[in-house]
Amino acid sequence: MFCFCGKEKEPNHPFYCRRVPPQWRLKLRPSSGVAIAKAIGKNFERYDQLIESSRFFKNICTRH
Repeated sequence: MFCFCGKEKEPNHPFYCRRVPPQWRLKLRPSSGVAIAKAIGKNFERYDQLIESSRFFKNICTRH
């Protein structure tokens, strides 16, 4: 499946999608791996909050 931005949907896609509003974007520098690990949080709690709060898979990157 592909997002409306043209990229393939993957678990880390919300961190790279250009359709994500600026307030939900991560600063992926100096290390994208560290930034994503912090954003995911322990037991994916922060990731779940990010996805729910931004409604990423409901409004931004819907099924099609």
